Amino acid sequence: VRAAFPRLPAEVSRLLARARAVLSPPQICHVRANYTFRFAQNFKRLNPEKPLPSDIQPCPWASSRVGEQIVVKSSFDSFNKTSLERYLRDLGVTDIVICGLLTSVCVLFTAQSAFASGFRVRL
Repeated sequence: VRAAFPRLPAEVSRLLARARAVLSPPQICHVRANYTFRFAQNFKRLNPEKPLPSDIQPCPWASSRVGEQIVVKSSFDSFNKTSLERYLRDLGVTDIVICGLLTSVCVLFTAQSAFASGFRVRL
C-alpha cells in the first residue's frame, strides 16, 4: 500500500484528526472488509492477478478509538448487508465523508449507495 499510495497514511491520519476534533466518537465510523467465501471466490476467478485482503486488521494510521463505530462489510459496498445505514439514521446523520483506498472500487460503491439512500456525500 505504501509504495502505491505513499501519502495515504499521512492523509488518513490528518482526516481522522480533523474528524476527531469536531465529532463525538460515535459519529466516526470505520469500515473493515471481511469478504465472504463466495465473494472471495468470485473475485479471485475474475481477478486472478489481484490480491484480496484476508482479514480486517486496520493499519495503525487508520485504527479506531474507543467509542468509534466499526462496521464489517462483506463486499465492496459498505451499505450492502451491513448495519451502516441504520446506524447513521439512528444518529440523525445527513452528511457523510467517505475516505478509502480505491476510489474506483469500494469508495465508489459506498458513495453511490449512500447517495441513493439520501445522504449528502463528500469524498
